[in-house]
Amino acid sequence: MGWQYQNILARQVVIVGSSGGLFVYSPTTGFNNLVASIAGNPGVDPYGNSYLNDVTSYSYNSSVPFAMAAQLGAAAGFGVGENFYTAPNMAGPWSLQATMSTDTSGVWSFNCNSYSFLSSGSPSQVLLKADSAQLQRRASTWSGYVTSAQTNAQQIAITGSVFQNMTTIYTLPANDANVNTTYRLTAGGFLLFGAALSVVTVQLVMGGLAIVIPIGSAEFVVNSSYGWRAQGEFIMLNGPENNANLQGSLSLDLGSGIANMATVAASTQTAGGFAQQTQGNVDMTVAHGMALQAKITTPAAGISIQCNYSTLERLGP
Repeated sequence: MGWQYQNILARQVVIVGSSGGLFVYSPTTGFNNLVASIAGNPGVDPYGNSYLNDVTSYSYNSSVPFAMAAQLGAAAGFGVGENFYTAPNMAGPWSLQATMSTDTSGVWSFNCNSYSFLSSGSPSQVLLKADSAQLQRRASTWSGYVTSAQTNAQQIAITGSVFQNMTTIYTLPANDANVNTTYRLTAGGFLLFGAALSVVTVQLVMGGLAIVIPIGSAEFVVNSSYGWRAQGEFIMLNGPENNANLQGSLSLDLGSGIANMATVAASTQTAGGFAQQTQGNVDMTVAHGMALQAKITTPAAGISIQCNYSTLERLGP
């Protein structure tokens, strides 16, 4: 029947056809006066207004049109959501600027073309993905989020010649890292020697990368104990996330509990700091464990390295 102008009072209105729709204008019909539409497909009305598919409302701010459309598949992997569009004028074309969607399991996602922050009171936490400015939140936990600091006071003693975890294995969730995100692990404890000495090796591991520091037996004296503190970090230098370039470093300091002198090359020196670094690519779209490990090259009675605490910090965006 085409476009007709009639006042209709009805209990049920049925609109059929791929090009059909319901259109609302204010204050009168005409270009720039479209305020709402329901249509199966996008198109152009008789006045030159470009309309979107599904249920859409239109508004104007300083003569710039905005549209908010309730549409299926608003974000990949999600169901119904709200899409937000802008256009140079009502003739179009409409450009998608932001999407807010949800799925049936209670996960919702917010995507936009610029950096955005989102917070919630329960729990009150913020997540920013700098590459696509995508935010996700589950009903009870955050997806892809590490709290700023996690601490574990579990005491672990290492006495064997094979690398063992001397800290808890901290989980770095999938899709948590952005460019300049840094994960820093700090740990401390005691290194004990009896009548024999040995090379002691400490390494920081994450995502297939390892930063290794071997400490020669000449650094130690028999029947001594040393306090130690290690700190290592991995920083994401650049993306993409599925092949992220990471820079890592590890430093270890020794202090004396009983004695702190060792003879190396006929000169007396103080056991002190050691440092090492590495660089490599890691797929940060999957979860990884991060831990400090140690081994004793020549195990003997009285030799052990004990970890008393560890802390993981997440720094940066």
